[in-house]
Amino acid sequence: MGLAGLAFGGCRAQVDTPDGGADLAGADGGDDLGIDDDGGFDLASSDLACSGPSVPEICNNGCDDDHNGYADADDPACTPQLLVVPGTTTASAPLQRLFLGSTPHLVTLDGNLMADGYFAEYQRAFAPTAFLTRESSMVLRTLTLAPGGGTGTFTDYAPTYRGRDVCVFNGELLVVERGPPGVLHRFKPDGTTELGVVSLGAVLATSCASDGKLLYVAVHDTIGSPSQFLVFDQTLAPVAGSPVAIPGDLLTNGLDRCLDIAFSQTGVFYGLFVASGGVLNDAALPGASQIYPFAFDGGVGAPIDAGLVRAIGEFIP
Repeated sequence: MGLAGLAFGGCRAQVDTPDGGADLAGADGGDDLGIDDDGGFDLASSDLACSGPSVPEICNNGCDDDHNGYADADDPACTPQLLVVPGTTTASAPLQRLFLGSTPHLVTLDGNLMADGYFAEYQRAFAPTAFLTRESSMVLRTLTLAPGGGTGTFTDYAPTYRGRDVCVFNGELLVVERGPPGVLHRFKPDGTTELGVVSLGAVLATSCASDGKLLYVAVHDTIGSPSQFLVFDQTLAPVAGSPVAIPGDLLTNGLDRCLDIAFSQTGVFYGLFVASGGVLNDAALPGASQIYPFAFDGGVGAPIDAGLVRAIGEFIP
């Protein structure tokens, strides 16, 4: 699998440089994702919808072709976007969408303030709500977004385990229980009806994401070995050749732990990779200072400076 749509010069990153990518500079001039640096007004508006049936977004015609509330560069089909939640140094912050285009910046998606430790996912074709889980407490949240980045309404469900991440795959919401043993909990799109579980074995699970064809789950063992990715097909059966190692360029530069992964609507996976120092509990790690576009065949793109990020998630409206 290559990195579709990106020219990375052989799919190898210059990960040994201190500043390998575009700055996500906040208002204070630093690499601070806690600062909302919205470069312009939000284009989400029903009156921008193009007349006629919904079609794939055209990125330069001034209207909302796919009728998802976002037009041109504001649409994640045109500009890569991820959900970002607070880092460990932020007491509370709103759920934000992170633009990864030529001018990376943050825009508030929902005004509810969240404490540290949330992981988020939003795919409108799957459900009309965003889903969040919080590692430090037993919470699974369904969030109905308000138009234009307002403050939406949410309902919290209390499972009997601590969820580490959420993702959508094959018509189900999957919640990662960190473990050990690691477990995937399968939910209906209502976010409360559990369908069953998939055991990941005697591992510590950190994140999950899908390109719509395969499911990838980041795990590491209980002695601090580098993260690997378990791969599952549409039936949630393991795929031959799984697990897959972290790309070699990252390991060479000491980045042995995957904190989180997410898939963008533009067809690229992004990951938070850090040097674990042998720490087993990822909640004790400070977060990632860079976001890497990567592919599971080992390709890695130039990193994007990110200040401090603990979690990223899909944003596909």
